[in-house]
Amino acid sequence: MASSPPSSTVKGDRKPDGGDKKEKKFERDAPPARVGWKQRKQKGLEAAAKFQ
Repeated sequence: MASSPPSSTVKGDRKPDGGDKKEKKFERDAPPARVGWKQRKQKGLEAAAKFQ
């Protein structure tokens, strides 16, 4: 019976930590994807200019 109160506090601690981790994951995933698209577009424009 005594183990039930600590489990409730553990759940409360895990929720905020999980929210922080999710935010960090989104930030890390977004920048590389954006940079990749920009680099691809720039390469395409440069390649087209060289052929002309």
